[in-house]
Amino acid sequence: MKVWYNKIHESRRHVLEVDDDQELTIGRDASNRLVLKSPLVSKHQARVRRSNGKLALQNVGLLEPHPALDPG
Repeated sequence: MKVWYNKIHESRRHVLEVDDDQELTIGRDASNRLVLKSPLVSKHQARVRRSNGKLALQNVGLLEPHPALDPG
């Protein structure tokens, strides 16, 4: 699978190639395969994988606790 993306202050496109059997992780943390350096992106924002020949996107950023929303 090929993923094309633009960095916010660059006009050229970047491409990231991921094997079909691999999961693509997206987020702000350096451990992700695709790192998006933005305060609007969670450390671990999303996962993309191929399932039964289709792409499945899971938004995992909503699963992380957020300090502003933590009642404790």
